Amino acid sequence: MTERTLYRAISKAELDDWRESDLFRCSANTIEAKQFWESMKAARNFVDLSHRRNFNPRYFCILEIKIDKNCLEQIKYESQELDRYMAITIREIDLQQFNKCEKKIKQYDI
Repeated sequence: MTERTLYRAISKAELDDWRESDLFRCSANTIEAKQFWESMKAARNFVDLSHRRNFNPRYFCILEIKIDKNCLEQIKYESQELDRYMAITIREIDLQQFNKCEKKIKQYDI
């Protein structure tokens, strides 16, 4: 499997939901998409910035997601620059396909 590595900063509630369901999914009162950073540095910078701006809920950890590159390329997503770093956004409708891709996930506590 050829892999692509993505990073996602998540709250404790999202971590609990992911652990319970093994799925990335949108919850009530959130944007209807998930954003994934293309580097750990970008994810850490986002977390630091969010803490300075008092985002609520606070981010609890960063997930490193090694995903099958071929599977990811079959999913509709948007590449964009966020806070000077590259990220991808996967809309809620496309998360179902994202969740089907083979992944290896590692958690880094903040």
